[in-house]
Amino acid sequence: MQFFQTVFDHLQLNILDSPLKFINVYTLVSISVLLFVLHQLIKNRRIIKLGNKIPSAQGHLLGCFSLIIKGPEQIIPEFIKIAKLNDYKIMKSWIFNQLYIGVLEPEELKQALNDPNIFKKSKEYDILKNSIFGNGLFTETDMDAWKKSRKAIVKGMSILNVKQFIPIFYEEAKILGEVMFQKRDSHTHECDICEPVSNATMDTFGRTTMGENFNSQKNNHHLFIENIDIIKEVWAYRIFKPWFRSSTLFSLSSMKKRHDKSLYIVQSFVENLVMKAKNKKDNDLIEILDSADNKNNKPFAEVMLENTNIMTYKQICHNIMGTIMAGQDTSFITNTCVLFMIATHQDVQKKLVEELDTIFSDGEKNRQPTYEDLHKMDYLEMTIKETLRLFPPVPFIGREVSKETTIGKYVIPKGATICIIPKAIHSNPSLYSNPEKFNPDNFLPEACLKRHPYSFISFSGGYKNCAGIKYAMLQAKTVISTVIRSYHLYPSDKCPTPDKLRTALSGVLTFVDGCPIKIERREL
Repeated sequence: MQFFQTVFDHLQLNILDSPLKFINVYTLVSISVLLFVLHQLIKNRRIIKLGNKIPSAQGHLLGCFSLIIKGPEQIIPEFIKIAKLNDYKIMKSWIFNQLYIGVLEPEELKQALNDPNIFKKSKEYDILKNSIFGNGLFTETDMDAWKKSRKAIVKGMSILNVKQFIPIFYEEAKILGEVMFQKRDSHTHECDICEPVSNATMDTFGRTTMGENFNSQKNNHHLFIENIDIIKEVWAYRIFKPWFRSSTLFSLSSMKKRHDKSLYIVQSFVENLVMKAKNKKDNDLIEILDSADNKNNKPFAEVMLENTNIMTYKQICHNIMGTIMAGQDTSFITNTCVLFMIATHQDVQKKLVEELDTIFSDGEKNRQPTYEDLHKMDYLEMTIKETLRLFPPVPFIGREVSKETTIGKYVIPKGATICIIPKAIHSNPSLYSNPEKFNPDNFLPEACLKRHPYSFISFSGGYKNCAGIKYAMLQAKTVISTVIRSYHLYPSDKCPTPDKLRTALSGVLTFVDGCPIKIERREL
């Protein structure tokens, strides 16, 4: 009773002189809970009314909560089962008083991703915003500020700038192939390619975004990368322990200290490099390529610093850091999965080699690819897109509805969360026949023309589609083509088929048991 007595004292009520003295603590708790529930029902009556008109997700008893408790490895497969049961139609679910709406049809996806009332990232992204991403492009909630950042980043990732990075892509890809070959088991020829590809991608992003060569492919220990890994570990910890999404509870945990220490190191490292670019005092930032054709190459950081008239120095640093984090993870996952799918589909690998033999038929099979060479790699691009269809690097897209709006025939209430699971859209048999089968022909030009543009959203879509699509595709094409020109990839005995590759949701797609393949030198 002491708690309630304190409350009444604050309200200048004397519980001992009131009829409440006959009520026990359990009754008071029950009354408090009932009053809280009634308050929520009244407060949220509009969202409840509109939410009840949207079909409920069939196939699970406790709504979205039942997906979360299954763990990160089962969330996506279970959601796909539910999507199938609901015939890939719009559906709703609740977690306590929060309304979640799953959007699965391409035309409705187009509406949702282009609606200014569904612009803001959902609350699930607050963990990232309060960490490295800050108020950069990835988490910015103000549309005017977002447009300024977007314009600057698109300029930095323009094809004119990105094509000058091809020599860097090629150099790091050559090192990657050699590292994978050296790390293979001498008897089985097996190699878990996760770490080598991750290091190669980080080295590539370090050189192209900040002009910094981490050299992590040859030396696995770098202060920046080690602390980035700690921050990612903390993110995953908070995502799947929902009580630590609370800033108050998180501040009491030991993980908070680890996160903040690593965040300070990473931010200081980036700010130092950006400051060097800003002051033009230290040439260590700019790694001038040996090729005479690339003397005008600029790291992304230097291009971003041309926008101090529209962005603050802090915003520039946040955008550079966000570009590294988002780009490195998604490129690493893409390249790893493409190499794996090529290894487990020898017929596809054979077609790719034939395409590359045609492109490099001038007697210099090991030369660096040109932009024109990469542009000709049509079958490789189809293979990359098909891999992205089956393994979207970003498994979840969440948007907050800031103002009442309409999707399809339903009015979506303010405060609801729009949930988009790319793999579920890509698994719809009405969009892709035999959707679980790996088939690059799904991206033949004539096949793409028959489908709705929003049938493939591995790069998201609408306002917030990936700003680095050109960078991502050129980098992936360079890496994959360079590796398979020199090495033959085979399926691993540990993971011989794609259905054995265990992945999980952790902000981005992650590999539960690594990603093993076999690798041998290709006979020239």
